[in-house]
Amino acid sequence: MANDISPPDMSDSDRSDGLKKSEVAQFEHAQTHEDHVSFDTKATKRLLRKMDIRLIPFLALLYLLSFLDRYVLSL
Repeated sequence: MANDISPPDMSDSDRSDGLKKSEVAQFEHAQTHEDHVSFDTKATKRLLRKMDIRLIPFLALLYLLSFLDRYVLSL
């Protein structure tokens, strides 16, 4: 009889994702209380400037190569 089968009780060690209830509670607490996270604005600006200096010339070169490729194919 298929209706007589009840799901097994889920203890901390039987969870399919391997997490304990206390770990899940800590994770949920961390997701909802993000007020303890702070960023250094100077370091963030330095990092963004460094990325800009490295990425923009490379992207400009790719754009130029794309333009030259289209121009040569149209001849």
